[in-house]
Amino acid sequence: MLLAVVIASCVLAQPELDFPGNAQVVLSLDTGTSPVPAGTPIHWQLDVFVAGNNNGLAGFLTDVGQSLGPGPVLLSPGSVPNAMSGFAAPFGYSNPAPTGSSLPSSYGGSPRVEASGAVTLLEVGGMQNIFGVAGPRMGADTIVETNIATTSSGQTVATGMFVAPSQDGQYCLSLDRTKVYLLFWHGSNAGRAYTMLPAVITNSAGACFEVGGLQCDPLDFNQDTLFPDTQDITDFLLVFAGGLCEGQSAPPPCNTDIDFNNDGLFPDTQDITSLLSVFAGGPCL
Repeated sequence: MLLAVVIASCVLAQPELDFPGNAQVVLSLDTGTSPVPAGTPIHWQLDVFVAGNNNGLAGFLTDVGQSLGPGPVLLSPGSVPNAMSGFAAPFGYSNPAPTGSSLPSSYGGSPRVEASGAVTLLEVGGMQNIFGVAGPRMGADTIVETNIATTSSGQTVATGMFVAPSQDGQYCLSLDRTKVYLLFWHGSNAGRAYTMLPAVITNSAGACFEVGGLQCDPLDFNQDTLFPDTQDITDFLLVFAGGLCEGQSAPPPCNTDIDFNNDGLFPDTQDITSLLSVFAGGPCL
């Protein structure tokens, strides 16, 4: 892509510097270790950790794709954290947004549909302007930001969200073609005080999650053998409120099980949400 070519030309134009530097790039998910139901929003986060004798992060690029799973994962372009705004167009350098897109750039990745149906994000990332001169369309911020990602907590460089696939099983996302570039101070050089060189990537870690877990009850709540039927929703709400199913004059209700999503919590309004979701053809929530 365009940005990879630009960065490569910048690195090739720099003088040889023998300053060591390494980097880790880590993808994390908010799913924890428990299975998540199909249709659950899953948030991802990309962090960079820099070490060595350098002045911090100059730029990075990585692809985010699917390496395992019984069905396709559909990734959407990520967002630029506030602290990384100087790495994304128009302030920094990143791939341009597709024609017609409302996004200012493709810093969050360029979607590509794979043969499997999965959607990969190509070249998530960007670089800051170290040249001292603003570009006509990118690189408006000429102030170099130093020491980014050099602390033990690293730096969150991108975030995003996708929906858990409909098929149960284990899924894994991988980071591919990962490149990290580090800042080096070398004094004035044609008006520039910084150069950048590629880091040694010591870790480029993806993340896995599992779809499954919650299994909702059958839709025929009132057990009249008619389903899908809005009367089941009506009767569920009546029993949820402590009453009887419609048409009943004496207890017990036609069905006392109001833990529709079987998560062990009841009475719980999430059971109402789950009932409506399943009724509409969606996942058990």
